[in-house]
Amino acid sequence: MVRQALADGITAVVATPHSSNLSPAAMVSEIPRRVQALQTELEQHGIGMKLYPGLENYIDLELPKRAASGQALPLNHGPYILVELPLTQYPLYTEQVLFELQIQGLVPVLAHPERNSDICRDHSLLERLVQRGVLAQVTAASLLGAFGAEVRKAAEAFVRRHLVHVMASD
Repeated sequence: MVRQALADGITAVVATPHSSNLSPAAMVSEIPRRVQALQTELEQHGIGMKLYPGLENYIDLELPKRAASGQALPLNHGPYILVELPLTQYPLYTEQVLFELQIQGLVPVLAHPERNSDICRDHSLLERLVQRGVLAQVTAASLLGAFGAEVRKAAEAFVRRHLVHVMASD
């Protein structure tokens, strides 16, 4: 996969796994360790890809508290934090949680908003978040129709309306 990415001109990747059977605290320590181990392996084989740690942090009411205590993992330990919404709903607490992350100096990056059914139906939900400084990351496969026509249509609309800041492979 790394060689294919290099062939496509990609020279750096942020590894953002989804949740696992590890606790949030264990994931925050384990992911950077595993990314570094893979980076070392790539360097030993002369493969010029730079890897950075991250995590697709699932949104819930406790996410700001986890972020404040170091149990959420921002992208490469920096100010950007990838946040995933449920696919089937837009939780009532979404704006509050994202705001609380911003108060901590973090910049929320919303993972694949085009795949959230409520945002798909009401694009103003995403527009309101972007106006408040939240970034949006669209999955490239969504633009190719891999998740259906409705998701593709939403992804294309978000790109046209300049609501997308990052393209990802997911």
